[in-house]
Amino acid sequence: MIPKRSCAAFLTQIGAPTDTLESPLPEATERRVRLLMHERPPWEARIPIEALRRAAFPKLVVTGGHNPQLDLVGDTFAQQVGAERVVIRGKGHVVQRTGEPFNAVLEQFLVTAGAS
Repeated sequence: MIPKRSCAAFLTQIGAPTDTLESPLPEATERRVRLLMHERPPWEARIPIEALRRAAFPKLVVTGGHNPQLDLVGDTFAQQVGAERVVIRGKGHVVQRTGEPFNAVLEQFLVTAGAS
């Protein structure tokens, strides 16, 4: 079991709300926290922005509209690499979990990309 204080400390660090955090954590929340604990931190990523900018394939940047700083990162990255930019609200950082809204955007992007 992950202590509530550990999860709250992490959420506070990334600017997420902690006022509704349950103790003990619900099973689904604990599962997501454990997955995050094993992911590589984003600051370790070496993103080849120049190579992406030069690449001829279409690009898509999607964020959740839940954090102005993350949206600014998405806006800036999309601009730097020449990507289409979309915001899908409703699931925070995990926009793919919006289901149909994300799937519709992705499908339209892939159809359009395939036509070019």
